[in-house]
Amino acid sequence: MFTRKLTVNVDNRNKSALLFGGEWFDTGGWNLRRTERIGENEISVLEFENTSSFSGVSGYVYYHAADHSSTLVLAFSCPIMTSPCFTARAASTLPDCQALFERVPDVARPGAGLRRAEGCAWETQELEDEHLTMRCVVLPNDTLPLPDSEFSRRLLRAKWCRSTLNDAQIGCNTAGHERSTSASPTPNRSHHFVERSVVLEVDNRSEETFVLDGEWFESGKWTGKPKTSLKRGITRLQFQNEEVFYGVTGLVWFVGESCLDIYFSCVFSNPLTGSCTFNAWGGPPPAELLKELSVAPDCSSQKGQVQVPDARGVAWNIIDSGSTTLHIRVAILPDLAHMDPNAYPPEELKAELRRAEEEQEECMTSPSGNNASAADPATATAASAHSAASGFAAADAAASGPADSASASASGAASSSSAAPAGPSSGSARRGSAGSEPAPPDGGGSSPDSPGADANALATNDGIDFSAHFGSILDASRPKHALDGLGSGLKVIGAGLVAGTGALVAMPAMGARQEGISGFFQGMATGVALSVGLVGAGAVAGCTQVVRGVLNTPAAVKNVSEGKRWDSELGKWINDFCDLRSEALRMSTEDEDSGSDAEPRREGAEGRKVVDTTYYDLVGVSPNASPSDIKKAYYKAALRVHPDKNPDDPEASQRFQQLAQAYQVLSDPKLREKYDIHGKDSVSESALPSIDPALFFSMLFGAEQFEKYIGKLYLGMQIDHMAKDVQKDLEKRSREDADSNVAKDIIGDTLEKEMSFLTKNKKGRRLKRQQLRREITCATNLCKRLDRWVLGRDEAGFMMATSQEASELVRVSFGGRLLRTIGGVYEQAARAFFSSCKGNFSVESQVNSWTESARSVSVRMSAGWSMVQSAMAVKKMHDVAGAQQEEEAEAETEGGGDGQDPSSQERNAAKAAQEQEKKEKVAREAMASLEGSLPVFLQTIWDVSAIDIESTLSAVCDKVLKDVSVPWQIRHRRARALLRLARIFRDVGQIEHTDLSQASTAKQHLEEALYGAIKERG
Repeated sequence: MFTRKLTVNVDNRNKSALLFGGEWFDTGGWNLRRTERIGENEISVLEFENTSSFSGVSGYVYYHAADHSSTLVLAFSCPIMTSPCFTARAASTLPDCQALFERVPDVARPGAGLRRAEGCAWETQELEDEHLTMRCVVLPNDTLPLPDSEFSRRLLRAKWCRSTLNDAQIGCNTAGHERSTSASPTPNRSHHFVERSVVLEVDNRSEETFVLDGEWFESGKWTGKPKTSLKRGITRLQFQNEEVFYGVTGLVWFVGESCLDIYFSCVFSNPLTGSCTFNAWGGPPPAELLKELSVAPDCSSQKGQVQVPDARGVAWNIIDSGSTTLHIRVAILPDLAHMDPNAYPPEELKAELRRAEEEQEECMTSPSGNNASAADPATATAASAHSAASGFAAADAAASGPADSASASASGAASSSSAAPAGPSSGSARRGSAGSEPAPPDGGGSSPDSPGADANALATNDGIDFSAHFGSILDASRPKHALDGLGSGLKVIGAGLVAGTGALVAMPAMGARQEGISGFFQGMATGVALSVGLVGAGAVAGCTQVVRGVLNTPAAVKNVSEGKRWDSELGKWINDFCDLRSEALRMSTEDEDSGSDAEPRREGAEGRKVVDTTYYDLVGVSPNASPSDIKKAYYKAALRVHPDKNPDDPEASQRFQQLAQAYQVLSDPKLREKYDIHGKDSVSESALPSIDPALFFSMLFGAEQFEKYIGKLYLGMQIDHMAKDVQKDLEKRSREDADSNVAKDIIGDTLEKEMSFLTKNKKGRRLKRQQLRREITCATNLCKRLDRWVLGRDEAGFMMATSQEASELVRVSFGGRLLRTIGGVYEQAARAFFSSCKGNFSVESQVNSWTESARSVSVRMSAGWSMVQSAMAVKKMHDVAGAQQEEEAEAETEGGGDGQDPSSQERNAAKAAQEQEKKEKVAREAMASLEGSLPVFLQTIWDVSAIDIESTLSAVCDKVLKDVSVPWQIRHRRARALLRLARIFRDVGQIEHTDLSQASTAKQHLEEALYGAIKERG
């Protein structure tokens, strides 16, 4: 085995200790244990090593002061084959650690002197094949002198790390503000066989100083250091190509330093072949700057003429558009207009958005326009049950006789061929479309006597019209291109094979059980006929899907090139953008009945006197607080007193239980009224405790802290709706029927009704609307979270606040997993945005799409495996319980006889004691089996919830990064801020403060979540 080890001796000469903040490893990891703290004025040892024989150790770690006022980042790479690399940064703001890792330079040989960068210096102490030892010194602030005079002299002779050459450019790209780069040399211009360059002489005639706010290059780069400001007067901006076969194509924009809502934007292109293009704007930015790059006017037609576009705030003159250099002089005119947020989106986009809203509303309200979504497990279960019922009906008919068998086979084949293609389809609650394609026409009908009439009769049960749904089924199953059609066809063919094999095996067994040998052979004949029919129907349907995919491929290429995306639920191509501001406004004005659980303020509560305020004081609200205020205050108080937040306080658990008890009373209107009138004694005895599902999942997964990012979990919303329906039916029937079995009957009836609702799409539409509200709310919250970077241009404050927030979030229940999940989805979305800038058919876009698909498959496979483990755990508990029942039955059988003599009584007493001991032993084994399975159940709950979280976060990121209510530059800055937020969340989330694989820890978490979610019913 190849071994690679890295030891870093950190000499912290700063005035504050550094605490571990986050980490990311490409390969390898910590050696034995993580170093949690780097003390003040002491040397701490950090050790890393590889974990695989074929890879070294590489990644980065960072530390921060207790108040996040200073940070230390160590980036390194010790591969198996090539040279080791190392660099470090110590600053007041956390840098882009991933970008720092990507440009980490080789280490110097031992004795070659110090290397330095911002706030730190380092040197190589030992360099061997398997072990690298570095010394890193965290320098004190400028006001603190170095006590070591020898080290001070060495520091003056230290060479700057090569990675600092790009610090200035990366700083400008991410922050939009100028950084000091006096200590960093300027790289020389490279030479090519074919050179292309763009020179812009910007004459700023306004009173505003502009700072570089962002840039994007399809090809080329800045010549030398970027110009980070445009002061009054002339500033020269230069760009050049960096590859032999590409010219210079890109765009840059600047923003007013004082007001931050006046822009100077320009697009330019000097390709190897073709004409040069240029365009510019002053004042408000264009809505789609990236698209303006592709439609910019030709410079050859503008040469020799001063261009002064109307209401643009700029003017320019083409000085030279020769074979190698495009030279333009641009004037920023005075009295520039400020950006008006209400001017976005443009009128042409508003019309398409209105059509999208109409189609989305129609999809939400129409009974036939809402297909079963793969994101809804209950809907998928109902559809599977319906399909299974069709198969069983056909099997029963086949067993009854040859004539009925043929009819049933035809019916089953018709049902399979029409319903099977819908299996691969999936969708999201966020769908809405504009300019979508028409649905394929229905192929015709069938006579009442035909086999298809049976399928139609079956499909129209419970008031569902098959003909009304046939078009939507075809839409939902329609593949978008040839590859999708091939995958869909293989799935359908596979489903037909599985169904046919099942029929071939099941029918002889059923016949033998009913009629013996003759029934076996009759069932064999029936099974063969049914199997051939099902396999044939699956093959026909699969081939149809492949053909449909091939036919749809040209339209797919056209729509993708136009920036549209495929909606797998609607089976249509839709425009890939949204108007988040309008959606949020529409959501705020909608009736809250379908999406909000907030209750109105109690009538007559103002000025009402209560006999006891203890529970109100515990929660932290006044006696006239509304239910929503009580719920919010409870969230905050639960976070403050939660045992996980106070591990060293032995009374934390008791205070948490007292708080939960107070909330149980105040959250129930009847108990609260009783408490207000009579005090605590009147509510001390509870009647029927119930669980608030939404609150349970919220308490289990981080309570209110993560709700602004992930909203209320979909699983919790489903269970909450079902629980409310059960409770309503139970109360109604209890008043009408005093039967003791009414609860059991109610639960069965309600579950049947819930399935009926799903079939008729009534509840599905309600949950979809609630899910849409969840996505819009989370997207709005995320935009507000990013605005400090995006609109305020306060990178330092944003990074510090994000680091502080992540350090707090990681300590709550499931904090590390949630941070990693959120960070992973955010990072994937940001990368998808940047890759899409180069086109949907670019290599980067395809790789990003494959990565996202692989991540989604991995999450679903993990959830599936967790469900299998949970089923195995349930079976184990069932076996233990069954063994206990058998032993009790045997004890009752053997324990007969009254035995009046003393010796018989003694034997019976001894035997009873043995039996009691056995019962207690079995009970302990059953409890141990249950407690041992709790980590498995908890992991399953998490894995299932992770699917919902990732799906919701993907929709949220789409709304944030495809929001046409802001210009493209703002969306670009959102993507950059989102990427930094994602990486901090991902890095900090590597820490796990609690080991949920331990049965005792899992039990404690479930108990606390259940106790906190209990609501007493009076």
